[in-house]
Amino acid sequence: MHAARAAVSFADVSVADALARLLSDREWVVRAAARDALRAMGSVATPVILRTLWQGDPFAANNAAEVLFLTGETINLVREAITRPDQPERTRLVQHLIAASGTQILRAVNDQLDPGEQAALERFVERRESMASVRRR
Repeated sequence: MHAARAAVSFADVSVADALARLLSDREWVVRAAARDALRAMGSVATPVILRTLWQGDPFAANNAAEVLFLTGETINLVREAITRPDQPERTRLVQHLIAASGTQILRAVNDQLDPGEQAALERFVERRESMASVRRR
């Protein structure tokens, strides 16, 4: 736990990678310390956090989503996806982020959007839910 917090002083991609692996630790206090350290690292950690969102187990993905929200990246990613519908990889990223983050972060992001952006976010959620129901069949 203390090592994760101290690692912020050495912020680089390799340290961020090591911290990201701790996002799935069995001890919640270790996960929380890693999440806080990654958040404090800022943009240095963002590529690693995005990778963890896709490759991590559910604990790691949820913690990665929380870091993205706390650093303001989630709202940026949502707005990019809304304004750039010609980039389907952004749409998939937002859909995956929503799936990993849970309803609390989804509500918090929604509260930061204007009504038009909220409608676009709702479409992302509907697409994700409809895709999940197709996969269950």
